[in-house]
Amino acid sequence: LDPNNADARIVVGYIRAFESDLAGGVAEIETALRLNPNHAWGWTLLADLRVHEGRAAESIDCSSKFLRLDPHLKGTYYWQLGWAQYALHRYEAAAEALRHAQATGPGVKRILAAALAQLGRTAEAREQAQAFLLEYPQFSAAQWGRTQPFRNDADRRHFIDGYLKAGLPA
Repeated sequence: LDPNNADARIVVGYIRAFESDLAGGVAEIETALRLNPNHAWGWTLLADLRVHEGRAAESIDCSSKFLRLDPHLKGTYYWQLGWAQYALHRYEAAAEALRHAQATGPGVKRILAAALAQLGRTAEAREQAQAFLLEYPQFSAAQWGRTQPFRNDADRRHFIDGYLKAGLPA
């Protein structure tokens, strides 16, 4: 690994985070962003990991940086924003971001379903959950939870509880 290659550090960092070394993965991405502070995709992945660290408000800041650097990432921006807003228990804001016409990503319908369920909008939540399951029929909230590198189990449970409330399979 070239210690000055920001791209390689970002990839290694994200892999490390999902291979049970969240702190090491975040440190690797932070180093990469010191090497290249204009690396939009690095800010995107750091935004994702900030939620896993329990630092969702900082995730929103990272998302703003990557959108400024690459406005073509708008779909990812709305996904990340919804992900962070849900983590902060701001369900209405999460639903608004995830319903944006440009919101893209495999988690959009899943997190939107959870946000709507947390708001007590059960019918809408179940509709989104069913739409998500059409694309990802093998989804299991428990399995998803086992793959996520959350620092705090309460944060993991918060997402899983929303998925279950929305009617997604345990």
